[in-house]
Amino acid sequence: MTNKMNPSQEISILSVTQNFIDAVALINDSSKYGMCISLGIENEKSIFEKILSTKPDFVILEGKYGLELIRKIKSILHLSTKCILCLSELDNTSIINAIFTNADAYYLKDTSSESLINCVQCLIKGERYISPILIKKIQSPVFDKRNTVLNQLSQRENETLRLLSYNYSIKRIAELLFISEKTVEAHKNNIIKKLDLTGSRELRQIASQLYKDSSPAFDK
Repeated sequence: MTNKMNPSQEISILSVTQNFIDAVALINDSSKYGMCISLGIENEKSIFEKILSTKPDFVILEGKYGLELIRKIKSILHLSTKCILCLSELDNTSIINAIFTNADAYYLKDTSSESLINCVQCLIKGERYISPILIKKIQSPVFDKRNTVLNQLSQRENETLRLLSYNYSIKRIAELLFISEKTVEAHKNNIIKKLDLTGSRELRQIASQLYKDSSPAFDK
């Protein structure tokens, strides 16, 4: 069950410096909606330690560092901080990378402060928030999460990614594709680089999501 908050209680928000204008606009407008918000601003280097020490209700993040930080936050079970991801680009790759972070809310940079107010209100109610513009983009016939990712990869890289989704070892993948383990590692590293991932763990997570409805054609 998703935890709800009382809108009348003080809500603590931590933001990275590049979101300062959005965050301040939120503070200025929040009283109109019966919210009491306290704001903290940190730079990228110090914000994770600040999150761990102060445990804010919400954190506003953006960019590649924001994606990595959300994954860190989500891996800490006792941390209930909700992650708001600010998107400045709406190309398919940026959307894919954002979706895989499993943030609690997605809003677009340079939109009105009212959008951020709506975002916070949804989170207070225990709901998830996705910008209407982003929803429209995701639901567009030209947007396909799986194909957007796979089209960036070569045929061999796609085969490697599919086999990684079945949790096969590097040795087993090499045997199935009739290539060396060194070549499999090269394909894996290329995929990580092309998809802008943090490492092997995230690669396997994304692989399992992309191929969750398929079954291995080989025995382990």
